[in-house]
Amino acid sequence: MSSSARDSDPEHNESEQSSVTAGCSREGTVPAGVSRRTYRTVSVLLAISALFFAVSALMLMCAEEPVGWEDREYTEGNLTINSGLHSEYITMVSAGGEPELEYTGPGSDVEWLSTDLSDTDMIAVGDHYEFREATRSYDNTISFQEPGEYEVVLFVDGSVVAAGRAVVDGEIQDKYEWSRFVDGDYVHYGITFTYMFEEYQRYAEESAVRHAQSGMSDGRFAVVDDAIMRLADALADEYEAVYGPDAQRNGQDYADYLLSFVQFAIQYPIELEYEGGEFVPVSGGNGDLYLYGTEEYWAYPMETLYHRMGDCEDTSFLLASLYSASGYTSSTIRVSGHMVVGVELDLFEPDGFYANHLRVSDVTLDGTHLWLCETSYDQYVPVGLLNIKSDLEASDIRQYAFVAPVVTTKGAASA
Repeated sequence: MSSSARDSDPEHNESEQSSVTAGCSREGTVPAGVSRRTYRTVSVLLAISALFFAVSALMLMCAEEPVGWEDREYTEGNLTINSGLHSEYITMVSAGGEPELEYTGPGSDVEWLSTDLSDTDMIAVGDHYEFREATRSYDNTISFQEPGEYEVVLFVDGSVVAAGRAVVDGEIQDKYEWSRFVDGDYVHYGITFTYMFEEYQRYAEESAVRHAQSGMSDGRFAVVDDAIMRLADALADEYEAVYGPDAQRNGQDYADYLLSFVQFAIQYPIELEYEGGEFVPVSGGNGDLYLYGTEEYWAYPMETLYHRMGDCEDTSFLLASLYSASGYTSSTIRVSGHMVVGVELDLFEPDGFYANHLRVSDVTLDGTHLWLCETSYDQYVPVGLLNIKSDLEASDIRQYAFVAPVVTTKGAASA
């Protein structure tokens, strides 16, 4: 089984992160029903479109089963390939070590091209950014070192022999360390969140409208699944380890704690603009371009956790899902060009230190009093404090979507 451990790296995050702003206004959209996988695959295939007539003809001759328009999957251990890579001349190797594809057919000059579809769409090249290119391997065998989804093209003696996708499932361990300033002292926390690559991939492949859409609730992205429940349990365990087993996990401080995790665990993406024929980092630019290669992309919580990056909508969906998994009633609240989260609390007392610099912010929606949370800050700011106007008028809100509480296995009570 493949496994990948990833630690939080504050210095790395800080060096790559552009200036974070509270706004995240974008006008571009992803076409309805097009998943990120489809978007990225189109980009890869366009680069080699002239070669795919040869691939189609070859697959009809070499596939062990008729392909037609049906795309089939073949699995060996934790390695899965689709019809485009399935051939009598390609052997899947998954037992022990890294999963591999081995070419055993005729020819002497073998070259593999692979593109990691689960990585960011863009990569830094000097002082600008470019779309990620395929890596090359000049061997009969190609190995996959990390869990992921890969677009693979095989050349033999200069001709395309096969092209398709390979998916390597495996365990991913993400370690998080963060702190928050409470009552005059810094309190430090740390958790490990373990999940399978498939728990991310199922959302990355989902055909969904990835932007605001009339008639659709924004809350459809605030998903609480088994992985989010495990994350909520890990956060609960750490809170009890710091404050004791009798610590209350249904009030303002725990809501602050969950918010602090999102603020520190998820970095704002590199903000890019297209200037002078290049994508360059610009404060106030577009973060979705860097992550997903398109101007607007609303991510599910597991996508945001996998990349450890997201803009205001992405982190709002993540926080709302964690609040739900921890027993709170919350709501995503979309205003022009921005999104925040509101959380219902029985009691609220503004933190004096932060209240001196920011504004106490709340709103009542459908009779429910909500305290507003800003998820896209790059530092800890407690619940109920924003740097925008303290009282939202009904005319400011484009849409709000309540997210109902769910009791976790740790038994968190509803707020």
